[in-house]
Amino acid sequence: MCRDFRHTANDGKTAVRLYTKDGNVWMNQSQLAVLFDTSKQNIGQHTSNILEEKELEENSVVKNYFTTGILYSKKLIEGRKPNFYIASKVASVVDEKGEYIKMRGIDNDYIQKIITDYLTKFESAKRSDLENVLLNKLSEGLDISQKINKIKNSIQALKKQGVIVVEGKLWKMSK
Repeated sequence: MCRDFRHTANDGKTAVRLYTKDGNVWMNQSQLAVLFDTSKQNIGQHTSNILEEKELEENSVVKNYFTTGILYSKKLIEGRKPNFYIASKVASVVDEKGEYIKMRGIDNDYIQKIITDYLTKFESAKRSDLENVLLNKLSEGLDISQKINKIKNSIQALKKQGVIVVEGKLWKMSK
């Protein structure tokens, strides 16, 4: 039997949605982070360590009850493997709009606008400057290397379009 319920902490403020099946409680990393008042990255690191040390088997921690293809075709999830997240319509119904935006992140056009705004205002930037501005704005569903690649691809797209140029190690707006 499957059951979905909400747990509210004693402070009355912290609420976590829990999913139970066959006597087990299943939570995603974001839910665990709220429950333990830590970061999602910290939960991911601990999970990786637990699996690496063979304290638990992966199928006891990571369980796929649904076929992603079916969920995707029914427009219940969005994203690309392995970064799936609930669809916007689902997020609206279950009141998880904020979580949806965090997982979806910002689109490439917005990333490129931030880059061009930065270069217009400050005239030049190292790649690390742009990464510092953008990293925390990208989807929580991406790991650090995926975020850096997304930024690099956006910079290269602007360069290919002739919007920006690189001079030495500095990126600037084209003249």
